[in-house]
Amino acid sequence: VVCYCWARDLFGEPAGWMAMLLWCFCPNILAQGQLMSPDVGMTALGAAACYLFWKWLREPSWSGAVVAGIVLGFAQAAKTNVVVLLGLFPLIVAARFAYTRSSDWAEQSRLRIATQHLTTLFLAIVVLNASFGFEGSFERLGDFQFVSNTLAGPERQRAGRPDNRFAGTWLAALRVPVPKSYLAGIDLQKRDFENSGAESFRSYFRGTWSDRGSWYFYLYALAIKIPLGTWLLVLLAIRSQIRGGKRTRARDWLDALPLYAPPVALLALASSQTGFCHHLRYVL
Repeated sequence: VVCYCWARDLFGEPAGWMAMLLWCFCPNILAQGQLMSPDVGMTALGAAACYLFWKWLREPSWSGAVVAGIVLGFAQAAKTNVVVLLGLFPLIVAARFAYTRSSDWAEQSRLRIATQHLTTLFLAIVVLNASFGFEGSFERLGDFQFVSNTLAGPERQRAGRPDNRFAGTWLAALRVPVPKSYLAGIDLQKRDFENSGAESFRSYFRGTWSDRGSWYFYLYALAIKIPLGTWLLVLLAIRSQIRGGKRTRARDWLDALPLYAPPVALLALASSQTGFCHHLRYVL
């Protein structure tokens, strides 16, 4: 539904049907959609959050900001890597402020627009916490016991015990605006990526097992697991944009940021974790 609505709004009814068909018959969606893993649910909710953010960005309104915030909260609850959107969306709004003509977003309304966007982010955090029953929400950062080297500190790696690198610093007093289990899940996932060389986390790539992954694993997986017909359509779309030349205005690219930037950011985040590489579903 999201693919249909977004493509229809951008390019018309035929594009909407085509986008919907590409989703429904994508081998990766068909393969992963039957599983109880959170990946396809995150993909669908993440796409919905980006679409609603895009709609609000084109026509800012309080109702649009509220709906976008609620759906973004559900997307955050579906899988932790969607947290990147909480940082990406404000950057897109800032880019819109910087490069859009004053006639589009009038100077006197910028405070209202910024307040609406802050409301979206606030509601996303509220929905995320509510989905965990507010269990352990807003605990002090110094009270956590982390197991990953990133959050526990290098001493933990030598001692082999939970720790907190923020204890004893001014950051320890900060209240973490997410549920305790949510942050613990991020910590555990980070530990998994750091445990390179462990038998259960060895990486497989083109017939070879290794103790670590590689940054280009997901790019290669996308290249061979997305149907060639889909890639052909991607190339035709790129060619069409290039041939548009001056007709493709800077504003058109700015309007498309909510469509292009989130998948690029999520792919970059996953590719940066090279402790091990498993499964294309991580970047759906």
